[in-house]
Amino acid sequence: MSIRTRLFLILSFMTLLPLLILLFGVVEQEEKEIQQRMEKEIQGTLKKMSSELFALLESQRSLALGFSRAPIVERFAKNSLTLPGKQYQNQAQLLSKYFFEYQAAIPSIQALRFIEPGGKSLVKVKEGKPIEPIFYDKNINRYYVADQSSKEFFQSAIQSNTEVDISNFELGQVTEDADFCPAMLRYSVLMRDGEKLLGILVLNIWGTRIDNIVEATLGGTSRNAYIVELSENKDRDGIYLYHKNTEQRFANQLGSHFRMSTNITESNWNKIKLSGETGVIMERDERIFFYQ
Repeated sequence: MSIRTRLFLILSFMTLLPLLILLFGVVEQEEKEIQQRMEKEIQGTLKKMSSELFALLESQRSLALGFSRAPIVERFAKNSLTLPGKQYQNQAQLLSKYFFEYQAAIPSIQALRFIEPGGKSLVKVKEGKPIEPIFYDKNINRYYVADQSSKEFFQSAIQSNTEVDISNFELGQVTEDADFCPAMLRYSVLMRDGEKLLGILVLNIWGTRIDNIVEATLGGTSRNAYIVELSENKDRDGIYLYHKNTEQRFANQLGSHFRMSTNITESNWNKIKLSGETGVIMERDERIFFYQ
């Protein structure tokens, strides 16, 4: 090999290594920038989705609060346990008619009811049908529709310091052995006269608009979105409140194993629970999750 050839190879090698390092450095930088842009875009989508969800909850809360301040509702609350029988019946019928007309105007409302302080539903309209009170409580001298005193949403409302208590998002169920109906939220408004509790107005609102918000925000993309509950209650921790496969929602009620907390590694689940408001995790199977 001539001196000129050797010199050419030496010079080539000396310049090749820095160029390779530079090339790999550029590729790595491009990948980093692409990932950052992707994260910014997806977190922006999640922020929009969460803002719309919170706006929905607030609008429904305001709806319940405004409804409780209707004169006919306030009047019934003040007189429900003090009026003599016939006068009470007249007011109960008027309230039932008002509930019926209100629900007809707002189809997203699944049911409306007024519950006296002890937990008995005195007036109820459900899915466009007034429910006849057939049970009798001699202590309050009133016929009632159902006893809600042991229900979680009622207990939560009674103990709440807020004007409107919002229940867990869950599948509806009339009795423990009945079939579940679609998911809903219950808005319970505590009606008071000073410190005295007069009763609780409850609006059950279908959860379909939550699905609509998630699906509209995704806009037909191939990404998957989930709403997952973080809770100190082990029964509810990690359950899907929204999943495109409806069979994977509400594992706590359906007795299934579908939970985000078991769909990812334990370390990643703990990272989500302990982290700040936003973040990203990568699973061993190379799935990437962005969360808020």
